[in-house]
Amino acid sequence: MTVKQRKNGKWYCRFQVNGERLHLLCPGATNKKDAEQMENAFKYRLQQQQNGVISKEEKKMTVDKLCDKYLEYSELNKKSYKQDKSRVKQIREFFKKYKYINNIKLDDIEQFKRFLLNKGLKKVTVNRHLEVISKMFNIAICNKWAVENPIRNVKFKLKNDNNFRCLTIEEQKRLFEAVKGTYLEGIIIFALNTGLRKSDILPLLWEDIRSYDDKVIHLYVRKTNKYVDMPCTKMLYEFIERTPKDKRHGAIFINPLTKQPPKDIKRAWNTAKKKAGIENLRFHDLRHTVATRLVNAGVPLPTVKKVMTHSDIATTMRYVHTPEAELFKAMEVLNSCNEDLIQND
Repeated sequence: MTVKQRKNGKWYCRFQVNGERLHLLCPGATNKKDAEQMENAFKYRLQQQQNGVISKEEKKMTVDKLCDKYLEYSELNKKSYKQDKSRVKQIREFFKKYKYINNIKLDDIEQFKRFLLNKGLKKVTVNRHLEVISKMFNIAICNKWAVENPIRNVKFKLKNDNNFRCLTIEEQKRLFEAVKGTYLEGIIIFALNTGLRKSDILPLLWEDIRSYDDKVIHLYVRKTNKYVDMPCTKMLYEFIERTPKDKRHGAIFINPLTKQPPKDIKRAWNTAKKKAGIENLRFHDLRHTVATRLVNAGVPLPTVKKVMTHSDIATTMRYVHTPEAELFKAMEVLNSCNEDLIQND
């Protein structure tokens, strides 16, 4: 039995039980006798754990260390590593006061949600942060650094209002007039004729399109990491044919200022919208536009799902914007059915 008081005035004990060595702080001890009593209590607890009478406490893992572990995982396994670094920065900022991950409880997660919302983050962005925390704790559980995930009972699928909208045909005409002859024209053509995400369109290489002679492109989609067969619309086929075959190599889209594939088109997109007199339209709304136009034209949802490269049809439904007029038409169908029944009665 060894207890010792350090220069900071605190008492510590050091002992070994069945080959397991511990060095612990004796919290609250003011003299040697107090420290020895605490040491006896620690030894008794360790013996109970070794004999299986009580469960062994999980290894203490700090918030900072788990954040580092998660980023290692994200870098190797996720395409959103850059975004994850930003999310983890917010997680470190809020949870640093807890020091150890096992100090984090359900209510603390709720406070973190309020912390992010008060910063002005959108609900969908808060969801991404909570998904990171959930994965972090799953990693901790797998490595036996934690026994439970505090986010398990947190309602973190916060809903944003459906603030997307569709591009009208008249707006589309004005938009193409505004971008005519620019590299943005081809990007918008791809968006409105494939439904692809911006993150899939901007880095496209000619080599990503395996074939177009039969007016079917076999296009590599980075989001799902697979090729999809997509028949060309007339507009898309004509865009492809503008480029001579001997020049169809390397990046399809080049920013004329940087001479590189565009990493982002925010400035060019905002300029084009302003020139076209279009407000409140995100580039991602072009994807919503494709899905909505297909559904409103009577294309079956499973087919729309395939065009949009969704893995779940529920996701497809979130992209569909049904105008109020279409809802009235749907109700008229029910009215006509009811009238036939009333007449038969």
